[in-house]
Amino acid sequence: MRFLFYIFFVSASFLTAAVSPAFAGDWPHRDQLRCEIRFWKDIFTRYDDDSIVLHDPHDLSLVYTTISLSPAESNARREQRIRAAKYEVENSLRSLADSMAAGRGLTAQEKKLYQLFGASATPQQVKICASRIRAQQGISNRFYEGLERSTAYMPALKKIFRDKGLPEELAYLPHIESSFNPTARSKVGAAGMWQFMKPTAKTFSLKTNSIIDERYDPLAASEAAASLLKTNYSELADWGLALTAYNYGLGGMTDAAQRCGGNYVSVRKNYCSPRFQFASKNFYPEFLAAVEIMEKPEAYFPGYSPRNRNTIVQHRLQKPTTLPALAKTWGIELSRLRELNPGYSKKAYDGRLTIPAGYTVNISRGLAAQSQQGAAAETKPAAKAVIEAPAGQAVHGEVVEHKPAAKAPPALAAGHTAGGQIKKEKTPAVADSRSQQKVSEQPAPSAAKDGKAEAAGSLSLESLRREIAPVLDVHEGSIKIFGDETLGHVARWLKLSPQKLCSLNKIKPTTNLRQRQKLLLDFSLVSEAEFTQARLAYHLSAIESMLRKHNLEQLIEYRMSSSDSLQQLASRQFKIPASLIVYFNSGQNLNSLSPGSVIRIPVSREAALHIL
Repeated sequence: MRFLFYIFFVSASFLTAAVSPAFAGDWPHRDQLRCEIRFWKDIFTRYDDDSIVLHDPHDLSLVYTTISLSPAESNARREQRIRAAKYEVENSLRSLADSMAAGRGLTAQEKKLYQLFGASATPQQVKICASRIRAQQGISNRFYEGLERSTAYMPALKKIFRDKGLPEELAYLPHIESSFNPTARSKVGAAGMWQFMKPTAKTFSLKTNSIIDERYDPLAASEAAASLLKTNYSELADWGLALTAYNYGLGGMTDAAQRCGGNYVSVRKNYCSPRFQFASKNFYPEFLAAVEIMEKPEAYFPGYSPRNRNTIVQHRLQKPTTLPALAKTWGIELSRLRELNPGYSKKAYDGRLTIPAGYTVNISRGLAAQSQQGAAAETKPAAKAVIEAPAGQAVHGEVVEHKPAAKAPPALAAGHTAGGQIKKEKTPAVADSRSQQKVSEQPAPSAAKDGKAEAAGSLSLESLRREIAPVLDVHEGSIKIFGDETLGHVARWLKLSPQKLCSLNKIKPTTNLRQRQKLLLDFSLVSEAEFTQARLAYHLSAIESMLRKHNLEQLIEYRMSSSDSLQQLASRQFKIPASLIVYFNSGQNLNSLSPGSVIRIPVSREAALHIL
């Protein structure tokens, strides 16, 4: 996503029932994606966690074989078997290509593969496929579990989408995101049934405070997801693009649509970006597969029938209370209340935090009538349970708990570090592209010891943009390569063929470009300003995506030791892409780092506290 430093509001008038699919057959591009939909339906309904499908990532009709694993096998053993199976298929494909090229008779295995490709395949095409075999794990057991879980939420979710003028089938998207698990959490910090990152959650008004994290609330998160998808569609006017943007980001998908004609099929076929890979390209076909399964789930899961489970409804609190008091009023176990409301914190369930009036609590429909009767009985809890904030400390309705101040880690106590005094600033969350940024400038590097980190203040996106822009300027008809740029990127921004760019620079198409390598340009088809704008937009989109994916919110300064390398710091110590370090140190020549060099590294807030 590109950084858009303003708040964007979408009017409900942007979408009408006339442009919203009413059922699966109305979804656009469905016929062109029939092969992909069939593949994902098989993954969702035929193959379980112990099945691995080896296939071609570009043509999902090319399914080579299936491996059946044992639940008793270790992960290492599973990976070993998958590698061996890939190697075997690769050898068979290369053998087929050689036999086709030589015009000799085919073996039984080669005939089987040849039939898979068809008579129009060439030896070169088969060799290319041999180099890109992909393994896909089945998820039929998880899909079925999600199918059962979804029955409690589906009526409410479909109503949320209908009320916003959106197709109700969008309620099936959590099958792809989380298998309808309200407590799901990804390794990069996306949470809940709809897999929201914190910055995006805040953009769409989900509470994330000491009382509740509404990303885990199935109904509140569904409201936010509906708003996000409506925003996407109002911008892109194509449901294939709008749903892909849920995975890839609106800014990135808008850029892709502008480059490739504003049509999902065209974008899927022609858009080239290091980030637009298999998962993003297949997000929409996966959704369409889920829609078809949900039209008649018993056809795919024989014996399935919706469980007689009470559906979930929301109850809005009229007065402050505690969750234990509420459970007692409603006559249900606190554990059941926790199951229905996984977003509330442990302190809230312990009764140490008061739930303010206006907050919502999910209950089974069977308890709804009882809750209405009990609403009058909602009373302010006993004095010992009411926790008030000291003057000036309560913000945004969040209840602040009285407790002794925690002792700061030695490196941060009293705002000091081992290398000197550091002014500690409030760190804003990394915002969604539609959030307004209020950021501070980067302080000058501090005197950290070799191999040590120091706080570097807030992560400033606007400041970073201003730093990068001059690095991307054209000088005397040439640029210096930056970030993960390739010949393909530069050629696309110039609207030239890569071959012409190679000829201009007297280099081969297979040349790997180095950081700061000089490249001559041809501006016969675009202006310098157009080229620079497209180049900057690409890098801003890449930065935003990586920051969001890794939940990075703060900067540290790290002084290199003699044993450090840039790649080692990125992959092992900080577990971030090396290109992010390049972006945050655009003024340095990272090809010539030495012990004592100070570089800036973006980290999560939790990592910063641990490191410092």
